Amino acid sequence: MEHYSKNARFLLTCNYIEKIIDPIQSRCTVFEIYPPSKSEVAKRIVDILRMEDVEFEITDIAAIVNNSYPDIRRILSSIQMQVVNGKLILAK
Repeated sequence: MEHYSKNARFLLTCNYIEKIIDPIQSRCTVFEIYPPSKSEVAKRIVDILRMEDVEFEITDIAAIVNNSYPDIRRILSSIQMQVVNGKLILAK
């Protein structure tokens, strides 16, 4: 990192800062990013589904968000896998 720090920037992401060894931590600036609330995630999911012209029930959105929060990637992946012919259909 020291060798390239004059002409390169490094962006490291992790879920647990304590698992990063101290020599690397000491060379970095730490920014803590907190996940959005469940309601904010649900609102964004609704926006995405509307932009994609997908029919859905709000109760289905709530179920998916409650099941996978705070893993937003999992929420999006789950919804993507459950959209069939322009409609969100939850496997029951």
